[in-house]
Amino acid sequence: MPNTKLPNDTTGSDKVGPNQVQTVDLPKEIRLADWTDLAQWGINRVGEANKYKYRVEIPEGWHVRQSRHPHWQELVDPQGYVRADIYFCQDFRATRSFLSLRRRYTTSVQCSQDNTSVRMLIMDGAREIFATDWIAFGNDGDHARQFFEWRAHQEAERRAKEWLKENLPHWQSCLHYWT
Repeated sequence: MPNTKLPNDTTGSDKVGPNQVQTVDLPKEIRLADWTDLAQWGINRVGEANKYKYRVEIPEGWHVRQSRHPHWQELVDPQGYVRADIYFCQDFRATRSFLSLRRRYTTSVQCSQDNTSVRMLIMDGAREIFATDWIAFGNDGDHARQFFEWRAHQEAERRAKEWLKENLPHWQSCLHYWT
């Protein structure tokens, strides 16, 4: 979809100037939060809703950008963090839309270059903030390799979540740690 600009895409040259209110359309259905939660971020409804969306004001510096998929957009804060994913699909079968908030801290699996071990990375956006120790797959036999890869992955994930619970106890909340 090169050079295609959806109505909500505010990454182009038509951004509003400083101290001007910027409005965008956001889906009525919100996952993992509600409109009261979004108001804490400075996102407020400013118009009547239609069946699928509200017109809202977003804070200065925030914008909506197109993702790699034509039905998805991202709500981005001034620091470049994607705060939420916006889904809107209107085709001949049905119309569907929702806003899904993202967590600040996430996990990402990393496999060793020689494919013999795995570890989990704790990410703050695109920045790695912690990595578990490498966990070997533990078996050279092909017949059981998937099982041992799964077990190593599960152990790396357990260690990552243990670190998160100790250091960022509310990491699973989409509303914590943003300020």
